[in-house]
Amino acid sequence: MIKINFTKRANHYIKVRANGHANSDEYGEDLICAAVSSIMFGTCNALNMITKINDIEILDNEIIIDVKKPTHDTDVILETLKIQLETIREGNKKNIRIKEMEE
Repeated sequence: MIKINFTKRANHYIKVRANGHANSDEYGEDLICAAVSSIMFGTCNALNMITKINDIEILDNEIIIDVKKPTHDTDVILETLKIQLETIREGNKKNIRIKEMEE
């Protein structure tokens, strides 16, 4: 299962952590994983190019986005990420879990 956790503080997104595997098909053939990975990498690129955030860790099977100074732009980008991931999750609830928590 892919697990995505969004953390907010004072109505601003401050952290996103995504890890795991959808296990909806064989490794390398999993379209759910491919979709989530594409959205996550596109978001990381947008954050870096538009907001200059570079506190992004891309590890083996995990992406961590740490927003030290949240702005309207970072919130819009991360809310868009959440909407895109929730759209994928709608048809694949056994493969993706999304949580939002307040810090």
